[in-house]
Amino acid sequence: MKNTKLQLLIVILIFGIQSFAQNEKISIGVKLLPGISKSVGLVETNFKFSIGGGVQFVANFNKVIGIESGLYYRNLGYILDEDLTDINGELIGSFRIPYNYNYLTFPILVRLNIHSFYFALGTNINLFLSGTKNMQGQYVQGTQVNKVDIENAKKVVIDPSLNWGYQFNLNNKFGINLEGRFSYSVNGILEDNSEMQLINLGLGVGFCYFINPGE
Repeated sequence: MKNTKLQLLIVILIFGIQSFAQNEKISIGVKLLPGISKSVGLVETNFKFSIGGGVQFVANFNKVIGIESGLYYRNLGYILDEDLTDINGELIGSFRIPYNYNYLTFPILVRLNIHSFYFALGTNINLFLSGTKNMQGQYVQGTQVNKVDIENAKKVVIDPSLNWGYQFNLNNKFGINLEGRFSYSVNGILEDNSEMQLINLGLGVGFCYFINPGE
């Protein structure tokens, strides 16, 4: 019964999209998401390079309002730098730990179009895939590197997102968009520390195909 309901829902969704596409402009495409990210909370951290990419979907209800979604892979994280001292306060070494969090991201955004410019506001639903921290220590006796899995990451992270950009149409079938992106997690990234949040600043570079050119 559950499989039948799911199949019926998929069929309704497909026919709904096809019906909508007959009148309004719908596009699908690919997007690359380079940027920087860091954590904020109880511990001070530094920015690290972040990368992502995937498939984008945009459906405009009219010339002004639309919705934006898709499915992306994103690698986010931060860098933690600390010094090590002995019981007398003497410096015995320092270490740098890049934290990497890999997510499957499903964005749900409302899009406002102003001629070729647009703003998109909504939220990202991030499903945690895997995570590692690379402990790179500089000690008196030499360098030590130790790679450890992150086991206390929250499985679902919600981060509201604001995107702004420019859509350049090559013709009535293909287009290119360039955008700035900002997101901030609100429910924490660790199971045992709800105050540890992620900030992501970046760019979006996309190539899209218009299923229906619209007007």
